[in-house]
Order: sequence, then structure tokens, then C-alpha cells
Amino acid sequence: MKKMLKNSVFAITGIAIAGMASSAQAVDLNVVSWGGAYTASQMNAYHKPYMEANPGVKINSIDYSGGLAEMRAQTESGNVTWDLVDVVLSDAITGCDEGMFRPIDMDNEMAKGADGTPACQDFLEGRLLSE
Repeated sequence: MKKMLKNSVFAITGIAIAGMASSAQAVDLNVVSWGGAYTASQMNAYHKPYMEANPGVKINSIDYSGGLAEMRAQTESGNVTWDLVDVVLSDAITGCDEGMFRPIDMDNEMAKGADGTPACQDFLEGRLLSE
């Protein structure tokens, strides 16, 4: 999985990392977001509980100021270090159009909700752009 993640950056407008790595393998994930209280809330609500439930996974929180410049530079250089990036909708669309982000297989890469709802049906309407 790490090799696959190193070959592409992918974005998602809301952090949803469940299902990305199994607890059977040690994986470091570099999750990039906006910093401050926003990232702190993500760490408390998502990262810490996920790492506790999956001891082989370490999530590194990285702050950035938005935009596509850093992602574009990583993609063009072939030295991608970010695994998951929280972007605004316009950057998600542009990044997809430019081929910077890889598709997320909603059936195989995203865990079902606690009630068993498939991920593709568990987001607010309009929040998942496409594959």
C-alpha cells in the first residue's frame, strides 16, 4: 500500500481514513490539513481513535496553507510524500482535472459506517464529486 500511496496524492474534501490500511501492516500516513484548531479537531475525532483501533498505523498530521502548488510540485517531481489532503472543492476539481489525484474505490478503500451503510451512501449529498 505504501508504494501505491507514494505514486500519487489523492484528495478528499472531508477526512475519511477508515479502511485505508489494515492493522496487519505497519503504515505511516501523512495527512495534510489546514492546521490550528481544525487539524486538532481532526486529530482528536479521527486520527487518534483510528490509530488506537489500528496499532500498526501512524498518522502524521501536516499543515499547509491550501492551494495546489505543493501537490503539483510533488506530483511533477515524482516525490509524493502526502497521502491524504483536505482540500477545498475548487482545488479538488482542478486537481482531478489535472490528474494529480487518484480515484478512491468507494467499495474497497472506504469502510462502511458503524450501521453498515456503504461509504458511497454515507456522505452528505454532493460531497463526493466522482470516482
